[in-house]
Amino acid sequence: MSEVDKKKRISKRYKKWVSLSNFITPELLDKLQPPSKRICSVTDFVSEVSNTQSRKLKKTSGSTKTSEDQDETKVSKEKDLQDNKEENAEPTSLKDAESRLPDMKVREESKIQFSKIPKQKYPPGCSPAEMTKYSIDSSYALESILCSNYKDNEAKILGEIQFAFICFLIGQVLDAFEQWKNLVHVMCTSEEALQNQASLFLNFISAPMDINVLKLKYYYIFM
Repeated sequence: MSEVDKKKRISKRYKKWVSLSNFITPELLDKLQPPSKRICSVTDFVSEVSNTQSRKLKKTSGSTKTSEDQDETKVSKEKDLQDNKEENAEPTSLKDAESRLPDMKVREESKIQFSKIPKQKYPPGCSPAEMTKYSIDSSYALESILCSNYKDNEAKILGEIQFAFICFLIGQVLDAFEQWKNLVHVMCTSEEALQNQASLFLNFISAPMDINVLKLKYYYIFM
């Protein structure tokens, strides 16, 4: 391969990268990235202390019992033995098995700070007709996202869409893919907002993108 061909290939790749990230600013990057500054494809969970571990801690850290507490201690030991037997027994149902799993929560330091998409797509106190309208038209949801996160610059939502897609494309973060898909769906189903924010939608549909990205983009709009 000649030097000219190498430069052409590099230029083509650079243009493709620009088309995927041209709305991402340093300020937006600081806002969206996790507090830990690390993005991982595997969700970082932390588990709460289980009941068994809690009882072991109580046993090791318990104070010396007096003779007056002997009866209570005996009853407590018998109860612990009974609890251990129940926990070591095979689960009798799926619900029973799930109840024995540890309580897992996402570590806050590892969460990407995506915008929250409102679950209620229609404004509070609206009429039944408006409720039906905004259940189909996502303009109210889009307006809520913009007012809550990007009131100073509405085009930043395009940067978040790009950031979410890059996290999925390169980092293989499933949550980022879901955020990207949901934001694209909101943008593509906001008919009323299209009339009021034409420049935002013009940038959304005219951004140069790879044909494979476009296929993926429109394939998942209504999933």
